Amino acid sequence: MGLFIVLLYICIGTGLHTDDYIILSSRSEWTVEGVLSLGLPDFPNFLYSAPFFLFYLLQIHLFSNNVLLYDIVKALTCFSCIISVYNFSKKHISVKESYYFSLLFILYPIHEASNFNTISLFYIVTPALVMYAHSLIDNGRIKSGSILSWLASFSSYASPPYVFGLSYLFFRKKEYKKLKLFMLPQIVYIVYYFIISYYFDLFNLKIKNNISFASFFQNYILQ
Repeated sequence: MGLFIVLLYICIGTGLHTDDYIILSSRSEWTVEGVLSLGLPDFPNFLYSAPFFLFYLLQIHLFSNNVLLYDIVKALTCFSCIISVYNFSKKHISVKESYYFSLLFILYPIHEASNFNTISLFYIVTPALVMYAHSLIDNGRIKSGSILSWLASFSSYASPPYVFGLSYLFFRKKEYKKLKLFMLPQIVYIVYYFIISYYFDLFNLKIKNNISFASFFQNYILQ
């Protein structure tokens, strides 16, 4: 309870920002017909992260301009993410270390936008869901863990590094059945991601065509 009160203190007053206002301004135009006809704002990105965007758009629809309610949800989200990360990490490190690790992982000072910008909460929600799904499967709760793995993988395009990274723990212990259950949703999501990208012509070139090995190596060394 004390932790949640602290989170409320941190989150209250952080408000709405940038894209939140853009999407909020079109709220009155949302209809079932509009969604089905791809009239929802930024629809392709919605498809990339459908579970999270449903959570986000539901807030916009219910809260409208009531900034306080968004901030309360931020506190609840941070609290839930801390608990999820804690449940995962306590099997790998001590209880005390797990407590501090989960706090640091979610509340690291430079996060700012991922904690306090409503539309950016997926940056902490996604890893928290992946970690919790992993802990459920690891503890033998196969059915609930598998269901959560699907939700975690499709929650946003931030999921692949966490899923691939944590899958190593199953691979190392040669628990291949658990590994397949944990990895399958992510493989399906990656295929789904490329299908959506192709259908909506969203492939973007991120680097120059004429990049040379020398310039690449120089930038790599500098980084």
